[in-house]
Amino acid sequence: MSDVATPPVICTDKTGTLTRGEMTVRALWTMAGAATVTGEGYVPTGEIQVTTGDAVSPQAQAASPLARDLLTVFVGCTNAHVAHEGDAWTVIGDPTEAALLVVGSKGGIEIATLDQQTPRVAELPFDSQRKLMTVIRRAAAGPLALVKGAPDVLLERCTHVLTSEGERPLTDADRERIQIAAAEMAARALRLLGAARRVLADDLVVLEFSKLWLRRSPVSA
Repeated sequence: MSDVATPPVICTDKTGTLTRGEMTVRALWTMAGAATVTGEGYVPTGEIQVTTGDAVSPQAQAASPLARDLLTVFVGCTNAHVAHEGDAWTVIGDPTEAALLVVGSKGGIEIATLDQQTPRVAELPFDSQRKLMTVIRRAAAGPLALVKGAPDVLLERCTHVLTSEGERPLTDADRERIQIAAAEMAARALRLLGAARRVLADDLVVLEFSKLWLRRSPVSA
């Protein structure tokens, strides 16, 4: 009885992940550096703060273009919905994807705007073998693949990296830097998700990682 009465470990749930099924994005990382996300749960109130403490708000979108690119992939590659009902925010779908929608709102990226500007045309769902989810959207440059999933798996498939100076080939030093950043975040007990994007062939969408071929929907004038 003494062993039961005096447990060696006590687990607490400060953010509601276990007790309420809620997820909250706490940090972002791009080649421009790290950022901290404030706020709790699914209320879209909070800020994205770079390491210097400067806040990024919808009114200062140009201050963090890489963070906005990251959030665009995360928001555009989800199936969840977050709705405001009375005094509460409710979620339909996966809690992790709901958290991505919320952090997108904090950075000025809204799913309704993305759906209007880049309509969704196809999806390759997440599975345990591929460890990635892909959504194809119709963009001005052509079919745009937005991908999220396990950072290590995604990094293996990437050939280029997006920096403050633009897109360039991914080097071994870049890969090491990304892996170090991921390890540091994992050491803080954070769940990690990676993001990537790619403009695909104009007439035929080729998803090389699944050998799945999807013909493009006709575009209306």
